[in-house]
Amino acid sequence: DPAEAPAAAVAAAVAAPAAPAAANDDPSSSSSAMTPDARLAYLRSHGVEVETSEDRRRRKIRDIMNAPDGSEVPGATAVGDGEGYGSFTYVLVPADPSRPPRELTFVRPVGSAGDLLPDHLKSYFSAKGRSHAHAQADADADDVDLSLLREKAKDMHLLGTDGTPASVSDDSLREVASQASVEIFPLSRPCPSNGGRGVNVYLDEVGMLKRLPLNPRASDVARGAGYDPPPQFYGDVFLGRVRSRGGGGGGGTGNNVDVNESFGKGADTAPDAAWVRSALVENLERQGTINAAAGRETLQPAADGTEGRAKAEGGGRYSWTQEEDEVEVSIPLADNVGEGKASARDVKVSFRPRSFEVRFRGEVALRLELFASVDVDGCTWTLDRSGSGGEARVVVTCEKAEGGTWPRIGQ
Repeated sequence: DPAEAPAAAVAAAVAAPAAPAAANDDPSSSSSAMTPDARLAYLRSHGVEVETSEDRRRRKIRDIMNAPDGSEVPGATAVGDGEGYGSFTYVLVPADPSRPPRELTFVRPVGSAGDLLPDHLKSYFSAKGRSHAHAQADADADDVDLSLLREKAKDMHLLGTDGTPASVSDDSLREVASQASVEIFPLSRPCPSNGGRGVNVYLDEVGMLKRLPLNPRASDVARGAGYDPPPQFYGDVFLGRVRSRGGGGGGGTGNNVDVNESFGKGADTAPDAAWVRSALVENLERQGTINAAAGRETLQPAADGTEGRAKAEGGGRYSWTQEEDEVEVSIPLADNVGEGKASARDVKVSFRPRSFEVRFRGEVALRLELFASVDVDGCTWTLDRSGSGGEARVVVTCEKAEGGTWPRIGQ
């Protein structure tokens, strides 16, 4: 079983020489004083094979993407087409903006049909999970957004055997989120005008529930293809091309797809790529048709807090709006009783990179864990009475550390 350390390694570990008591080689110190990393380094330096869960995770990702040893980021490989085999390319767009897009190669048997990427990428999304950097920055948070999962379970009206609402444990919810499932978002749908060729985004279907970071580059690609506002993508995504049988009209997914075709880094990922220009026209025309039927101005529903519409939260305890580079939270104060009207000296606001707290006359009015990081130096607050009734409210304005639309205000 590749998930288990080799038996020989286990035996070697048992028979391995005792690790030094501590880094200073003081024989009087206890071996338990060594850190796990120090003990791991010591065992490996003495020839003991030790495979950690992180090693297994990296190896699984490399195996899926045929990446070279020592590479965390899946890379393209020089795999030649053998007899009876062909290949096509596709592109990885990492969520981490410091990592460049990578072109990858998929080798397939000649004559294979259908979109092969969804099944191929399931293992990647399962193994990848949360990006290591994001996990380190948010080590104290749960890997899964259980509150959103509970909302989804409630919306499904799940019932127990006795007909009453079922109680779903947190472990069961985490198990649901751990199941890999690939979602396909069509940027360009196969149609006669593009020769039946479409371009898809392949993403982790539960990326938001896993608290994966936003992928702004993927959203920019969607915006260039005519989606405005663009959808929010979470975690690493892949771009691939499909050709639909019959010249298009089937939507580019499922049984209507005849075969995958190459989508490469460079000409295909350029903002002025031929497929982007045609997709922009096609999607805008489609958007106009849908808008006319639905009586709305945009194809995509507006995200919470955008377009100047405040989103109420916490049973009316606060509301919020957002723009690309900042978020504003309004907290009403009950100053019409007790000590009279509020003044600025009654209010204390403290900011942290992922949260803020508002105190009014010594009591916590709101403590909010934010969806993403903010620039503490760019955070301010004011005491406002501009409402029609003259009620006091604290208005907190936070500058987002990274620009983009948040799907919600809190974690």
